[in-house]
Amino acid sequence: MLRATPALLALLVACPRDQPPAATRPRTAPAADTPRPTSDTRTIPPATQTTTTTATTTATTTTTATTPTTAPTPPTTTATTASCEPDDRDCIATLTARTLPVAASDCVIPNPPLHTLAITPTGLRLDLTPEPDPATLRAALASLGPITLGLAIDASLRLGELRPVFAALRDLEGLRLQLAFRDAAGGPDARVRWHDIRTPALEAIPAGPGPEPAIEPYVDIYYLRLDGELSHLHRAAEPRDELPPDTALPGQAQLRVAADDAQSWQTVTAALTRGCRGVQLIEPARVPTRKPDATSILDPPRPPRDPFGPPSVRQAQPRVQGPLPRDIVRRIVRAHINEVRYCYLRGLSKDPALGGRVTVEFTIDGNGKVSRSQVQASTLADAEVAQCTAIATRRWNFPRPDGAEVVVTQAFTLAPP
Repeated sequence: MLRATPALLALLVACPRDQPPAATRPRTAPAADTPRPTSDTRTIPPATQTTTTTATTTATTTTTATTPTTAPTPPTTTATTASCEPDDRDCIATLTARTLPVAASDCVIPNPPLHTLAITPTGLRLDLTPEPDPATLRAALASLGPITLGLAIDASLRLGELRPVFAALRDLEGLRLQLAFRDAAGGPDARVRWHDIRTPALEAIPAGPGPEPAIEPYVDIYYLRLDGELSHLHRAAEPRDELPPDTALPGQAQLRVAADDAQSWQTVTAALTRGCRGVQLIEPARVPTRKPDATSILDPPRPPRDPFGPPSVRQAQPRVQGPLPRDIVRRIVRAHINEVRYCYLRGLSKDPALGGRVTVEFTIDGNGKVSRSQVQASTLADAEVAQCTAIATRRWNFPRPDGAEVVVTQAFTLAPP
């Protein structure tokens, strides 16, 4: 009979009855290919839980080290995409070119373009998508087919820096361009406006001055050449007669702007927005500059003046101080241009060679009437013509301004027939 010794009792307590003793219990080794569970729902003692967490962290670190990394998305692109709707071209133009040029325009505002090209010192973005170079940009535009493309160009860029981009836009079938700028009348928070332009013609041409080829017949074309801080304006039909730089262009006239590579885009934009039709940036060598004895089909010798022809009366862009739009003032002044011509004809009857420039300042009251007018400056030899012009403005009627007076400064250039 087996006696219960103290050693036997200790063995029975250590081994449960439903399991064999540790010495005889079979051991099962874990399979090598069996993955370890990622999560464990068992209750783990604190010490064991710490050990398991450390192992999991080590495995995660090893996996991250072996996974190939990708280039992070630039923060500017992410923020811009999240802030603009895909079809909000004004928003895209504002965020992608925050320093747009500031300019003034009396032209009809066109509909926003379907696509936007932002050109900044950091690169090119077509509808917020970066384009590495002009060649890639041209391929992307060609795949879009006929489109209207808005150019949102940083005002600080120079024209020479934009030449490769303009070259990429040349001869793309169905491409129409619009220029983005901020309205000068709206202050620092002015919204983005758009202006129709033709594709810039900045390709190399044969040496030597001459007019641009293929000028449409019976089209009134004006050339504005930017030379440093100066600007020179003349008509294609009269290339030897330079006009005052602030001369208002007729509504149906086309405008060509020529500038050198050192001109800032701010200056170029201010010039381009002066025209409403056929606006195009061209090479300076395309501006007609003929000598007095030169002959050409496009620039024939000027016939002698007709002493019985009508005198020339040109109005400059008005300077308006007040709530009345400048375009409204300009149109009303143009409607009364024959009254200024009548004053000039009276002076020509006494002096057939009379000519010069008259500047009149007048005030429009709250009812749209001209309450005061005076001659601000005149280069005419006949003071009566200038005074007659100032008196004529007192009969003009304008729309009622918004409760405030409007002061207008208007210049006229008078030339004999």
